[in-house]
Amino acid sequence: MSVSSYEEKPYATFALQEAELRRLAAMARLHGVDVASPEKCSVLEIGCGTGMNLLPLAERYPESRFVGFDLSGAHIREAQLAASQCHLSNVTLSQDDIGGFSCEPGTFDYVICHGVFSWISPKLQEKLLALCARALAPNGVAFMSYNVLPGWRQRGVLRDVLQTGALAKGRGSSPDEQLEAGMEFLQLVASARSNENDAYGRYLSEGMARLSESHSSYVFHEYLEAFNEPVLFSHFVERAGEQGLQWMCEAKALMMSSDDLGPKVAKYLEGLEGDILAREQCLDVLRNRPFRESLLCHNANALQRDLKAGVFKALEFSTDYREQMTLPNSIVFKEIVSGRAVETPADDHARLLKVLSREHDGQMAFAEMCERAKAEIAANDERAIVGLLLTLWKSGFVHCAVPAMREERVSGERPQCSRVAQFQAVSEGVVTSLRHRSHDLSHQERMCVQLADGTRSVEQIEGEVARVSDEVMAKAALRRVRELGFFTS
Repeated sequence: MSVSSYEEKPYATFALQEAELRRLAAMARLHGVDVASPEKCSVLEIGCGTGMNLLPLAERYPESRFVGFDLSGAHIREAQLAASQCHLSNVTLSQDDIGGFSCEPGTFDYVICHGVFSWISPKLQEKLLALCARALAPNGVAFMSYNVLPGWRQRGVLRDVLQTGALAKGRGSSPDEQLEAGMEFLQLVASARSNENDAYGRYLSEGMARLSESHSSYVFHEYLEAFNEPVLFSHFVERAGEQGLQWMCEAKALMMSSDDLGPKVAKYLEGLEGDILAREQCLDVLRNRPFRESLLCHNANALQRDLKAGVFKALEFSTDYREQMTLPNSIVFKEIVSGRAVETPADDHARLLKVLSREHDGQMAFAEMCERAKAEIAANDERAIVGLLLTLWKSGFVHCAVPAMREERVSGERPQCSRVAQFQAVSEGVVTSLRHRSHDLSHQERMCVQLADGTRSVEQIEGEVARVSDEVMAKAALRRVRELGFFTS
């Protein structure tokens, strides 16, 4: 990672949905760590980029304190401009590096570090883990992402090809020129090895298709930066332990599940005699996993690995799936972002998901879910519903979060987007919803976000958008931004 490369090719910063504070708090409490409430806490983001993960959180939690630093001055200047434009006074942003940033021990309840660890030297990695340990409060939680083996080893082949193409262009070329040369060479090699029986050629063709759909800043900094070394999960945990940190869990419950790998795998994993770290390392190999989003805490915390139903029931549950249709023996759901349709057997799991998906924002407290599920599922006592929810959660259909302490909904007559989303909607980049998820929006959808400032009715917004497009497109755009969770309602 070099300052100059990030100055020349700024990295597009997105909202990290799994690092939303209420989700982090839920995972911590499920594992016995009594982390501070997101409503009144302190947050540090290491490598905050242009701030588009940190600033939406700062707006959502105005009584909490947020600090972010980044190696790139260009990133920080852009983040400071956005913070000023959005009138966020609870954020401090600075240009700094891992070795230079200082804070009092135990200052931060949450530390977020995305896209840094694998892109720095081993010496800096040690300093990064030490900074996390020093900055983190005794009951704090750190979110850290990194590339892992064996899955990233295959992606390293793409890196080798792209770097070869960039090298042929010349060391003095710009990042965009290097990227263009690298992709051009990748296409050449894939074409030269296009024989249908050539596994190498097929892999390069698939990789080229995937990279062609990715943001150019991601491709450059992932594949053409001077340093990007994946690690074994077991080695990462060992190195974190040397700094006084322990692995708590993955940010996504789905990443820790082995339910879909079959009975032989289940039997093998059971034979590990409860060694959770060995199990996780085996899962990386079984899934050929290239990337992790791990949650860490201090070694002094006695982690609770057996989930307590009482803690689980105190959480709020949400889903990105909406019921499309109910067939005689199955139920069809649509994932709201991708539009992907999923047909599942019409069992109690699907019926409970249907109950949750009917809520306008797809989220519900446990007690309310139990009440609404009475007419839908056969086994509707609390214990049965906890079991159903656990399966849905581990399968990725349901997310959990600690409930908000303050009321987040207002009258739906005059919808309102966040100030950060309205700031983003003016440009051509992604826009962050109130669910802390970044989206590429159409021109009409961006207009809806900009106009939803709490002063206009739904009809007025629709009318203004229709004047520059048409009524059908305006209705579709308004429906889409509402479905993606941009409006308080």
